[in-house]
Amino acid sequence: FLDDGTPVLSHDFDEKNENSVQLDSAFNLLFPYSIKINLDMKETHYIDKVASLIEFYSLDDRSFLTGITEDKVEQVKSLAPNIDFYLNIKIPISKKYNVSYINEIGEKAKALGAIGINLHHSNITKESVSLWHSQGLLVSVYTANSAFDINVALYKNVDNITTLKPLRAVKNLKNL
Repeated sequence: FLDDGTPVLSHDFDEKNENSVQLDSAFNLLFPYSIKINLDMKETHYIDKVASLIEFYSLDDRSFLTGITEDKVEQVKSLAPNIDFYLNIKIPISKKYNVSYINEIGEKAKALGAIGINLHHSNITKESVSLWHSQGLLVSVYTANSAFDINVALYKNVDNITTLKPLRAVKNLKNL
């Protein structure tokens, strides 16, 4: 977000970067296409402005939020009630294969109103993805940038991949 609350696209925002693309411009460009739009929110102070833009462009059914930690859920539900979100979680390595713990995460996400789980690609197992799917949840992973990591995430049946290498991900999908 710029100082005035204007939403911009940025992985690691640099206030000196005058070439930031405003979210409004990106939505204008994406509006005609039938694609899903993942808004990975690092900051939620102006989530209401993001929600207003989504509503203005009638993208409610095509947009979803990732990066929403448990402490941000109430704010998101209050200021952007019509936007689906994935609950952002971190799994301790010692619990990665703990079925009870994985099940609890899914139950927590559902109780909070999330449509899915969002976590680092290295934290998923094929079993955890399957369990969350059986609970009616979607699974999104982030930081899958290498061809190998993208392929592993696809093999594990995730529903969404956040990557800095989208063309690589598309190529991997085409090769399936």
